[in-house]
Amino acid sequence: MIDPEAEAVRAAWNAGPPLHELGVEGARRWLANTRARRAVTTAIEQVLELTTGRVGVRLYHPRAAQRLPVLVFAHGGGFVLGSVETSDEACRRLANASQCVVASVEYRLAPEARHPAPVHDLLEVLHWLPSVAVEQRLDARRVGIAGESSGAYIALAAALAEPGAVAALLLVCPAIDRTLSSPSWRAYGERYVPRRAQMAWMWDQYLGEQDEHRSGAPDPAAADLAGLPPTAVVVAQYDPLRDEGVAAAARMAAAGVRVSLIEGAGQVHPVFANAASVAASDRTLKQAAREVAGLLADV
Repeated sequence: MIDPEAEAVRAAWNAGPPLHELGVEGARRWLANTRARRAVTTAIEQVLELTTGRVGVRLYHPRAAQRLPVLVFAHGGGFVLGSVETSDEACRRLANASQCVVASVEYRLAPEARHPAPVHDLLEVLHWLPSVAVEQRLDARRVGIAGESSGAYIALAAALAEPGAVAALLLVCPAIDRTLSSPSWRAYGERYVPRRAQMAWMWDQYLGEQDEHRSGAPDPAAADLAGLPPTAVVVAQYDPLRDEGVAAAARMAAAGVRVSLIEGAGQVHPVFANAASVAASDRTLKQAAREVAGLLADV
């Protein structure tokens, strides 16, 4: 049964206009206006705006006097939408719950920057972290990558590109299979979040209508997943993308990767971004945060 708070989120999202009909700029304006109306800000000890020189990074430090592990975070938004600002509340909660520094990446968006540009942006941040580790009190030996929805695809592609540089992986409601053909897409793709037509449009913006931009970085939908670091995968029961996350976790396990699957019962996509509005999603965020913190503690 769907959680009543999650149902309210689903209804609110679907009461808005179909994003693919608004076009790129219209969809971005709609998201910015929606976030402004619903803003919640959780206290955290320190937030800093930094840059690699090209890529913006918002750093959330829950205990600024102590050296802590790091989670490099890629926000959701279907490759087209979102920013460090729209993921601000989720990152605050993730940093507090995990007691890790969260480095939220202002990666380039499609269609202006298609695949693999966002993957390269995450990798640039990953390479840059050791240069600021002492100043910002980061434990550069214990670095993980996290992402939500489309950000999880980008995070997984980055981890596949340089698995030795990553100690843990957290994938939240990952978008991986652009065919949109799973049972969960058939069950939930018309009434839940995201809708099938919207997600198909977003994949087209990112990869091109003929997937002509798919080369240049590992493809999580087809790549050999052996060698990935220990991973936590979060899925939501009423998410069209649910089966993609379950399948990715199964592929990892078959490849010998240490993986755990966390299911948000009664919840909708995307879990972390819903944490301010849905108490059950906040509990799932905290569970996943503890899981990835434990993976980093094992390094």
